[in-house]
Amino acid sequence: MTQFSHHVPSADAAKRTRWGPILLVTGTIAAYLFLTRPAPPLEGWGTDLDVAMRQAGESGRRVLVAFYMPGCAPCAIMDRNVLPASKVKKALLDFELVHLDATTHTEVAQHYEVYGTPTYAVIDANGNLLSKREGTLTVDEFVAFLSRAAHLPVDPQPRPRTIPQSGAAG
Repeated sequence: MTQFSHHVPSADAAKRTRWGPILLVTGTIAAYLFLTRPAPPLEGWGTDLDVAMRQAGESGRRVLVAFYMPGCAPCAIMDRNVLPASKVKKALLDFELVHLDATTHTEVAQHYEVYGTPTYAVIDANGNLLSKREGTLTVDEFVAFLSRAAHLPVDPQPRPRTIPQSGAAG
């Protein structure tokens, strides 16, 4: 006959097992709040697509439109860690820069088929989409995207505007 010893956990062990799930949930909430805190305003980025397109027409540069949404953790990561990187800042010199809230500029976001954020659209001065990337990218991936987009051919023929006015909302 086998004897079973009945092990009663100590009070300390019981306390530890109760605190584990509480600490896990608390840590998860803290990490979420840290990642989704608003990023500081991006230096050199405008919020008016029409102005950026006009400047692109005058400068011969393309427009980089960064679509984001408030509370978007991947957007905050890009705004905080990738866009301010020195390699990225150097690559951004080839573009007119616009940071648009996709929840405020819904018609523009729909026109460029923005289904999630962050989304980066490179357009010419006429609003033609040249390239687009979605999601969080590393510094090197983002620089490679910008480098390819900066050298794409642009349609020299002005075309009637087909995208909605963006204004400076947001």
